[in-house]
Amino acid sequence: MAATVSPRDREESETVLEYALETISGIPLEVKRGLEHIQDLAQQADEARKKLKSDEALFLAGATRKIEDFPFPTTSAPGSTPMPTTSELLTAVDSPSLLSGIRAGHRHLQSLASERVATAAQVTSYVREHSRHLDDQVERIEQVLKSTGYFEPPTAAPGSQVAISLTEDNEEWILGKVVSHSPETGTYKIADEDPDTATQPKVYTLPDSQVIRLGSLPPLKKGELVYAVYPDTTAFYRANVVSQRRVVGGSVVNVCFRDDADEMGITHEKPVLGKHIFR
Repeated sequence: MAATVSPRDREESETVLEYALETISGIPLEVKRGLEHIQDLAQQADEARKKLKSDEALFLAGATRKIEDFPFPTTSAPGSTPMPTTSELLTAVDSPSLLSGIRAGHRHLQSLASERVATAAQVTSYVREHSRHLDDQVERIEQVLKSTGYFEPPTAAPGSQVAISLTEDNEEWILGKVVSHSPETGTYKIADEDPDTATQPKVYTLPDSQVIRLGSLPPLKKGELVYAVYPDTTAFYRANVVSQRRVVGGSVVNVCFRDDADEMGITHEKPVLGKHIFR
């Protein structure tokens, strides 16, 4: 039940919320401007590239004609016209104004590319900075709501099934049942659901970070990677979704477990209750 909220607490919470909303509303506009500028630079670069390609083609066509018209010697007899040097050929095909434009075009393209990279870095930095800022604001809001009694973090109810990891790396998950939860310490007491220990189940004390609530499962996509309880066990393994269907009281998901091929190399799909799956 929510605690009684004093006018001062209410005013503080409203101020924090208003400031956070104002901060959030400004982010899309700044990001949009940056992305629009990047798109504009891309269009400029496309136009400049077309112009540069045209100038280069024009230069090459002119140079080809000049080379073809160049008076190359027709014989090596003494007194005949000597073979032109490389320097003479370069001078013959030179087109100062056109080459100057081509060089300027390359510099312009390089400048546009550098500006695009700089703008992208600026947008990325802006998003990261405000993401950190928003994390701080969310934490402040949570603290205010907790202090006013409006915020109650979701916890798994006693008696409900959960997925638990006995190690901090959260690599392996097994099925458990909630015995109790302590908001003060942020820990659960969880009973192992292994039927071999049904008469005297093991009870673990675990932090919230090593407990995942199970229950209603949203629609899953074919091929989506999930963790599912392997049939006739209480252990979760990675699996890919094949299909999902509704049944009374929930859903059943057909999955193909990873590394579960038979001796012929075929992986058969297996049905798993939706309440025994998490993403």
